[in-house]
Amino acid sequence: MVAFPQLLEYATDRIHILLDCDGNARLVETSTGVRREWTAKVALPHLHAAWAALEQSGFPSVPAGDRTLIAHRADGRKEGGKVTATAMFAVLDALIGQIVDDKADAVVTNIVRITS
Repeated sequence: MVAFPQLLEYATDRIHILLDCDGNARLVETSTGVRREWTAKVALPHLHAAWAALEQSGFPSVPAGDRTLIAHRADGRKEGGKVTATAMFAVLDALIGQIVDDKADAVVTNIVRITS
C-alpha cells in the first residue's frame, strides 16, 4: 500500500475539496454564483481507510469520468485526473456532506465555515 499523498484533491462541477496527509480539509462549494468555504479536520484512520479503498479500485489507473481526483505526492508528482466512480467517492461525498451540514463527530471535527 502506498502512503496517503501529501495532498488529495477532489472536485465535481460545484465542489472542490483538498485533504492533506495530516487530515486537514478545505472545502469550497460554488452554486448559482455563491461561493462558500469551510475548513475541518478528518480523523486519520478514516482518511487512511478511504485511501486504501481508492487504491483497491486501481487508482490512478481508472477510466476517465466526470470527477477530478488528483494525488499530489511529496516529490511533486501528480497522479490521477478525471476518473469514474470509485469506492472513495462515497466516502468523500459523505465527508463533504458532514462539513456542509456542520455535523461534527469522531470522523470530522473542527468544522469552521469561512464564508457564508
